[in-house]
Amino acid sequence: MFSLFSGKRTKSVPRIPQPSGREPLKREGKLTRRDEAKIYAHGPSFIDFLPWVEYLPEDECLLLDDGVSVGAVFSLSPAQTDGRSAERLEEIRDITEAALQNGPEERSSHQWVVQFYCQDEADLTAEMDLLRGYVSPAAQGSAFTQAWLSETERHLQVINRPEGLFKDETVTGVSWRGQIRQVRMVVYRYVNSRQRESYPPVVQLRQTCDRLSAALSQAGVVCRRQNGEQIHAWLLRLFNPAPSWIDRQTLYRTAAWRDSRQDKLPVDTDFSESLFFTRPRSEAKKGVWWFDNVAHRAVSVENLTKPPEPGLLTAERERGERINALMDMMPPGTVACLTLLIQP
Repeated sequence: MFSLFSGKRTKSVPRIPQPSGREPLKREGKLTRRDEAKIYAHGPSFIDFLPWVEYLPEDECLLLDDGVSVGAVFSLSPAQTDGRSAERLEEIRDITEAALQNGPEERSSHQWVVQFYCQDEADLTAEMDLLRGYVSPAAQGSAFTQAWLSETERHLQVINRPEGLFKDETVTGVSWRGQIRQVRMVVYRYVNSRQRESYPPVVQLRQTCDRLSAALSQAGVVCRRQNGEQIHAWLLRLFNPAPSWIDRQTLYRTAAWRDSRQDKLPVDTDFSESLFFTRPRSEAKKGVWWFDNVAHRAVSVENLTKPPEPGLLTAERERGERINALMDMMPPGTVACLTLLIQP
């Protein structure tokens, strides 16, 4: 290098490295406002697409994202079909069909939506709680009672493994596993904000659910309306199937929803926000969503070549040399969803 004043060559000073051993960061000084905005840009939130705002304990319903519409969730106990004749099964089907046709009111727009969800749940915590509550007061806390409950809990944990306890090669041909088949019904309707309704949305929902429950009871189907804790427990396990950062049962127990939150601020009661503890990710090209690194994919069935027979999904039928139900052959975690749009 040359000096500007003497014209003589000067010795180059070696660059002194930083204490960490790295060279100092060079800044070009060309960062624009647009570049700054790109740094903080993010895609749309998955939670923003969920319609649940909060649970209303007084009205036993979920408030939807428009702040006016509401919906309800029911747990269904299906009609007894074991050992029933084909004529009886067809009779149950006809009664159920009439209940769905005549229960909700038909509308040309902003129709009622009835959804059914069928899935096998391996979480037997509720069954264990029932056993604990069954113990008589005189036997509470005894050594024998505690030993029996501990052994029963260990047994339930062993039989509900995802791979099953053993494979039934004699009758069903599928893995035997301790699980409970749950059927839920969701009823909701988005109201027309530009049209004045004759009754409030909560009243309309209650009337529709009462008619639908009474009609389904004629077929032997028992409808139990779910509270906020039960709905939250169902969805919490759906979106957090296998957390890696905490024990699964610990998460389900500590993150449980409580309906009595009178002392909490409204900002702390967002129903959808309380369902997620890890960020979901998606692969649009493959059509796959990942929750807790567990792949989920929706498979739609739009057209049927013929009317389905009674018990298509859950009834045990002879399939060659085996006797099993279609749901028994599905992968673990499968959720079958049937959506009905009530319209003229």
